[in-house]
Amino acid sequence: MLIAAVAFAPHDAGAAAQSERDPHAAAGQILDVRAHRLIDEATLVARIASVRYRLLGEIHDNPAHHRLRAALIADIARSGRRPAVVLEQLELARDANLGEAQRRGADADALADAGGLDKRAWRWPLHAPVIDAARAAGLPLHGGGLPVSALRTEARDESPANAAWRSRLAAARWGEREEVALRNEIAASHCGQIGTALVPRMAQAQRWRDAAMAEAVVRAATADGTILIAGDGHVRRDLGVPRYLPLGETVSVGFVEAPDASADDDAVFDYVWYTEAAPREDPCAAFTRPRTR
Repeated sequence: MLIAAVAFAPHDAGAAAQSERDPHAAAGQILDVRAHRLIDEATLVARIASVRYRLLGEIHDNPAHHRLRAALIADIARSGRRPAVVLEQLELARDANLGEAQRRGADADALADAGGLDKRAWRWPLHAPVIDAARAAGLPLHGGGLPVSALRTEARDESPANAAWRSRLAAARWGEREEVALRNEIAASHCGQIGTALVPRMAQAQRWRDAAMAEAVVRAATADGTILIAGDGHVRRDLGVPRYLPLGETVSVGFVEAPDASADDDAVFDYVWYTEAAPREDPCAAFTRPRTR
């Protein structure tokens, strides 16, 4: 199915959907979801350093999430691991340009340009700390994103790279329950204000992105694996990139704003790092605000 002209803004349901508050969530706490216990940062680093695929989420407009993940990248590198770092915000198709820029010793700003990062949409330089941390540690950077402009053509492209992620898409652990859940998440993240006919196409676009990121994560892996930098929605165990990766080789860390935390956050990640909320306008206001000519 071809994607129509879909305005798929880089945001997460965590910033838009409101759900029941979790009274136990507090900024600065890290929850080990399976053990139902709090851990410290050193324990988290020790746990994820040896895993092959480490998926680190974010709410895109929260600066604390980028700073904390930059620190995790530095800590993993200090542990002796040399994983690749794949960013959702950098384009898959620009990977060769990105590699050449790294070989030239380009700074974070130039690397963002080489990788096709949309600086306006992603509110650059919010992601600069992550890129700088990878640069400082000498870790290879790779793109993992399918831009909106490419979604209609990528699915028809018969290149080997696209065939690889389409193969992951076809082989994914995915059924009616997951499809319904993803569509519900997309509707909620857009405040229930998008047409019902558009939701399935947006769900398909999300799945294409997740499968492509999974392929990038595997392809970029060094002997010490990969770190994926992406939105919380992409790193969810139940609906995101982990669905397209081998079982038992992935750990997912969600970065969640404590005032908006819900019990659901504790069910879809391996670890949850709670933070303060970033100041922002009500995301749903844009759907009800009168348009100006």
